Amino acid sequence: MATIRSTMADTAIAKGEEILRAEQQLAEILESGTATRGTVVRLTQHLGALRGDLQAIHLNAHIETTRVLTPRQISEYAELRGYVEVGRPPGS
Repeated sequence: MATIRSTMADTAIAKGEEILRAEQQLAEILESGTATRGTVVRLTQHLGALRGDLQAIHLNAHIETTRVLTPRQISEYAELRGYVEVGRPPGS
């Protein structure tokens, strides 16, 4: 599981840095007074896609984690993550 977390963290950090660069680019264009409707739409759509990528990186790490856990560990993992109440089976 350490490998899953490490890979997720490395990938998420790189994606986060990409998001920060895109946000900076948007801010610079807005501050310059040269922004157009098309530019703003293009950059905000790009940012939305990047944020979606970041969320997918995180969620896929959860999926990968559950593939290496026993059913009992999955139940405990769900409790620790706050997905279910302690002592209550998932889906009930």
